[in-house]
Amino acid sequence: MKTKALILSIGLLLAILKLSAQSDAIVKHVSAVEFNKIVSTTSTQLIDIRTPEEYNAGHIKGAIMIDYYAGSFRDNFNKLDKEKAIYIYCRSGNRSGRSVAILKELGFKEIVNLQRGMVDWNANKLPLSTQ
Repeated sequence: MKTKALILSIGLLLAILKLSAQSDAIVKHVSAVEFNKIVSTTSTQLIDIRTPEEYNAGHIKGAIMIDYYAGSFRDNFNKLDKEKAIYIYCRSGNRSGRSVAILKELGFKEIVNLQRGMVDWNANKLPLSTQ
């Protein structure tokens, strides 16, 4: 009986520690104008999580594509520096919004999400790259 209680207590403690580590992340949801100011003047880990077709049709200059739907999504993020801020975007903000929880779980310290994604970017007539 004591062994079961001890195992349950350890499991609960580990769950609490995991949630605590996740909540340490700084998360910002910013407009396209604010996102552009940051990524155009600062060296960033800029990630486009759209599909290859969406990315090739036009993306933010300097963005690396990590397809949200690819099986390697988490593995590709694990290759990045978790101590540096990560800037993510998608088409409308839905995929990137859902990705925030994943990135927190993976241990990223600062996550900046382009709110309303490329829809807002294009509405503000901000520059795109196809290279």
